[in-house]
Amino acid sequence: MKSEDEEKMSFTTPFGTYCFVRMPEGLKNAEQSFSRMSSIVLGPQLRRNVLVYVDDIVVTSAERKNYVADLAETFANLRKANLSLNLEKCIFGVDKGKVLGCLEATKGIEANLDKVKALRNMEEPQSVRDVQKLTGRIAALNRFITRSAYRSLPLFRTLRSSSKFKWGEEQKKAFRELKNYLENLTKVTSPNPAETL
Repeated sequence: MKSEDEEKMSFTTPFGTYCFVRMPEGLKNAEQSFSRMSSIVLGPQLRRNVLVYVDDIVVTSAERKNYVADLAETFANLRKANLSLNLEKCIFGVDKGKVLGCLEATKGIEANLDKVKALRNMEEPQSVRDVQKLTGRIAALNRFITRSAYRSLPLFRTLRSSSKFKWGEEQKKAFRELKNYLENLTKVTSPNPAETL
């Protein structure tokens, strides 16, 4: 591990503060291990009635009456692989829930209203740090903002120059348009197979 990254990987114990000099195995390949495990254990169910996110497993059903059967299939596959779930972290029968900062609902994925509100209530940036906060908030909502990169381009341009901060008319206009766009956010839904694209 690079020496400048060591203090970022520090942890406190009752015996003192330590830092990793080598990336620990658990942190190094946790995502790949979880992904491999989920594709082996839940392979037949993936994209049919199970969605696997970074470290979450979401069992979905097209109809409410099939939900118990889909859960039973998932539990049977987990039991076959001798895996158990942490019951304190399990949530069942939710019509709407928060996954990766977005609200999952039966009608589609909605933007997290707290994130939208934070961006909408934001004042015009006065420094490079404020623009970085703004671009981070835009990134959290980019799946809901059509042509997000194009809309944000004038804002990103202020980050290019390292000499001094410059917030001009182009950036003001882009910032206002973005706020106006956020007033009427749509839901992200799966395409209807019968509908022509």
